[in-house]
Amino acid sequence: MKPEKLRWLIAVLVLFAMVLNYIDRGVVGILKTEIMDAFGMDNAGFGNLQALFTACYALSYVGAGWLVDRFGAGRMIFISILSWSAVCAGGALARTLGVFATLRGALGIVEPVIFPGQLRIVTNWFPASLRATANSICACGGTVGMVVAPFIVGWLATERHAWLPEQWHGWRAAFIVPGALGVLVAIVWFFVWREPPEEILAASLASDNKAGAAARGAAPARETPAPRGRADGAAPPAQDALPSSAGLDGSRGRLPPAGGPPALPEPASAFRWNQVWATRSFWGIVLSRVISDPVWFFCLFWLPGYLREQSGLTLAHYKWFGGIPYLVAALGGIATSALSDRWVRRGLAPLASRKRLLVMLACLAPLCALAPFMQGPAPAIVIFSLIGLMCLSWLFSLGVVVAETFPNANVGSVWGISGAFGAAGGTVFNVLAGKFLDPAGPPAILIAMAFLHPLATALLLALVRRERPAA
Repeated sequence: MKPEKLRWLIAVLVLFAMVLNYIDRGVVGILKTEIMDAFGMDNAGFGNLQALFTACYALSYVGAGWLVDRFGAGRMIFISILSWSAVCAGGALARTLGVFATLRGALGIVEPVIFPGQLRIVTNWFPASLRATANSICACGGTVGMVVAPFIVGWLATERHAWLPEQWHGWRAAFIVPGALGVLVAIVWFFVWREPPEEILAASLASDNKAGAAARGAAPARETPAPRGRADGAAPPAQDALPSSAGLDGSRGRLPPAGGPPALPEPASAFRWNQVWATRSFWGIVLSRVISDPVWFFCLFWLPGYLREQSGLTLAHYKWFGGIPYLVAALGGIATSALSDRWVRRGLAPLASRKRLLVMLACLAPLCALAPFMQGPAPAIVIFSLIGLMCLSWLFSLGVVVAETFPNANVGSVWGISGAFGAAGGTVFNVLAGKFLDPAGPPAILIAMAFLHPLATALLLALVRRERPAA
């Protein structure tokens, strides 16, 4: 298969993996009432259960990016898919809250690798002019998972299935079946995944070089002339490929052979791990995720219960309508990312394009404050569809901001660390939501959420710029 087609196939496989990733984490929120009844929990206990997942998720996220940068995105994504699928299926076997909570914590440990992994794949396989679109296709798989999860989980939990043992009927079926599907996806990934060929990697890095030169006010790097007889300007064959930066396994790319075509300047060397923490942009990205991620965690873990308990949707109705906010979020995430890429193609600097979009998205945040005052399921679904669009599009664009702010070899680590801090913010949110939901009710929580994305955007605009190590 040609590399130009293979990269889109890989992106689609990442999408499918993300679908299962979010089904596996979202099933507890969808079956909140059933899980609470099965294990004798109240809202505070449910909040602590979700906080355990996000705490383990945050701790694991710190090292997830390093693992991707050290051992390669393809290998680590395969291990991650296989692991989280087994842990999810194990939830069907739990008979006590302690065992069930342990498995949810384990799920939080093994799931995060795919996020810095997919960002590293997009960064290496796609040039800047396609990167936001490709990233949104990969990342929106999570939201597609939340779109189909209400129907799949509702169907598995409410119907009788002759192909399942009797002890796995009911809510337990919603754990065992997605886990089995995840194992199948991991097997397909194992046979399809390939590292990007040198000409594809060189083209992606060349687009970063030009963006960096433009951001510094310098002339863009000189184009490599096409070999004799090639009028289409195609990249030279692999044996004459341009030098690359650190590969996915941490090794250095080789130098071009003597007498070969002039090479594009190699991108600036990567920051050391401790140097990343000293950059202003790193803290801008980290703080923006700490502040904004709780809104998305609400959509993932608390919105299904909110729609069932506050707007009157039964599980039978939620099965059909509960996925609408996530569908709008997924489609909106792709559309807004394509809009951002269009601005880049029209000449706007890539980083400036992403920041413009983030500002526009943050303007939707105040809608959270209106939700408690709406009656019935339809207005709540409309409001949270727009909030979901804001959250997901914001995360998509922020991931591309990382790819265009830091050197290629640091992308996985920066996104992993920022994701860990974002999950830490989500952990605190889950604990507070569970503690105050019964005495204060949903209005206080939703009104507070209305201020989070505008604050995060202000920090991002003030702190984030293109970062390159000193020569």
